Amino acid sequence: MTRSKHSIEKASRTPENHYDDITKNPDNESTERVELSYLVEGLRDILRLNVFFSGTVFVCDEKGGIVFTEDGQKLLRAVPGHQCWLEQSMGTNAIGRAIRELQTTVITGKKHQKSELRDAVTIGVPVLIDNRLIGCVGFLDSVGNRVDIGLVEKFIESAVFATKKIIEARKKVDEVFLLKNFLNDYDENSAAMVWNANGTICQINKLAEIMLGMPREELIGSHIDDYLDDHCTRLMVETALRNVTLHTSRGDTIVNAFIRPQLFNARLLGWSFSFEPAGSKDVSALTSPCHYEFSNIIGKNKDLIRLLKTARRIADSPSNILVSGESGTGKELVVQAIHRAGSRCRGPFVPINCSAIPKELMETELFGYAEGAFTGAKKGGVAGKFVQANGGTLFLDEIGDMPYDLQPKLLRAIQERQVIPIGGNKSIPIDIRLICASNQDLEQLVAENRFRADLYYRLNVITLQVPALRERKDDIPILADYFIDRYSRRLNKPGLKADQQFIDYLADYSWPGNVRELENIIERAVNLANETLTPELLPSEIRNFHQEKDQSGPDHDDSDARNDVVPMAVMEKQLIQKALIRFEGNISQASSALGIGRTTLYRKIKKFGLTGYVRNADEHSDDIKNDTY
Repeated sequence: MTRSKHSIEKASRTPENHYDDITKNPDNESTERVELSYLVEGLRDILRLNVFFSGTVFVCDEKGGIVFTEDGQKLLRAVPGHQCWLEQSMGTNAIGRAIRELQTTVITGKKHQKSELRDAVTIGVPVLIDNRLIGCVGFLDSVGNRVDIGLVEKFIESAVFATKKIIEARKKVDEVFLLKNFLNDYDENSAAMVWNANGTICQINKLAEIMLGMPREELIGSHIDDYLDDHCTRLMVETALRNVTLHTSRGDTIVNAFIRPQLFNARLLGWSFSFEPAGSKDVSALTSPCHYEFSNIIGKNKDLIRLLKTARRIADSPSNILVSGESGTGKELVVQAIHRAGSRCRGPFVPINCSAIPKELMETELFGYAEGAFTGAKKGGVAGKFVQANGGTLFLDEIGDMPYDLQPKLLRAIQERQVIPIGGNKSIPIDIRLICASNQDLEQLVAENRFRADLYYRLNVITLQVPALRERKDDIPILADYFIDRYSRRLNKPGLKADQQFIDYLADYSWPGNVRELENIIERAVNLANETLTPELLPSEIRNFHQEKDQSGPDHDDSDARNDVVPMAVMEKQLIQKALIRFEGNISQASSALGIGRTTLYRKIKKFGLTGYVRNADEHSDDIKNDTY
């Protein structure tokens, strides 16, 4: 007996209409089980208030199979032998068409294809949750009953609207219970996560985030099957599973997995999941904020491929590495990938942004302090980043902003491989691999006496230069597609695409903020888009840049060749002006974003007469006048 016929006959022979088959039938997807059961519950209560019509109301799943009706015998008499209302099975009818076209449909009399329906009126109202079709509410009555079709249609649409609100509220309540159970079961020494009955990840702890190799913000809201090769939804049963061995999509092995159903009032809400990485004895070594591997770095540009090939080759090297590149190019992604590909991948990855920590606190951050070092010092002292990174990788980002007077102590720690905490008298040996990154020209900083030459040469053993986005324009369409897909899913706009002109505008732009700026621009455009991403959704500076390029044009006759330098000079002035405006006249930030040194920027500011855009211009007046700074 099919599920639909079982539902109809069960409804006709019991005092109350049940829908247990929705939650018990293994053929149903978990999404259907939960949302269809909520739909039926809500509609059943609302339909009891009906005093407007005598016809039959029923609920179909997204495949047209009947899962609930108030009067199963009436339906069986009206259309004997037919339990699927898709047009392929039932011919032309309102329910099948509503499922196909995703809109309310009314069909009367001879417009129906089946002879049994030639004297009937059918109404179909599709039910969509989060832009997904979960089912359809159908109505069937005889034309001879003089049905007020408009009234019935409005009643059913109102019932569906009210029921959808109930479903949304119940799903929120379910999620609260899931999160409550997650917190009750939370164990910081195990990876833990929870997903709902649809397989959507609701919460995850730090160790699980590390094991799955993706940031928390990307994991939450995505489907568990995207990250576990063993397809956890196939393990979703209403009994606990212990000591299960699984594999992540990255190839890591998970052992001692414990999958447990989460129930509320005998209703399945979802599953909690705790597990351990195979071969891990030190949990703290796995809690590093390091997510990215070489496979996560997107692009086919030859300079990028050459960089990644070199980075892979030196991933096991204990030598110091210096990664250079403009702000927003993805230097930290490369650094994390090196750590994860090397022999220290099971050790900690400890990042520190030298530009984000006040000068007064930098020494404490790096070297820690001993007990009693100063008033308010913690009992037992605090380990610095060097000690925290022992056995792993210490990543010093924006090393060019390291305070000058602290650089000798940093050099000593790197050379001797030991540190002395503030207020301490004993040195602590350290075993670290050091990677530094900078968006500044360190050689120029050395020439300006703002960075020690001996420290620079100690750090600059292996150098990796991450190309700017304008130097890898063949990657812009690839990156754009990736970010469009990412944010269309995150913002619940599935299937969103960009027209070719939108991509052309992106490819033409110079991208002073590099990949980070591209990502932000696309996130903005996806937020504003309806169906297609078009150039009108881009900021004015990108549209103007494209238009100015078109006006200057690549094709000039020979008589105009001497004027080709003029548009380039104008474009250069505009780029510098925009950078100064964006960074509110901050010379260091503007020069970093433009990928040029401070001295070069001062010279161009003077050349183009942009002094008025410089913050505290009076303080920089000597620098602007003096080309050598």
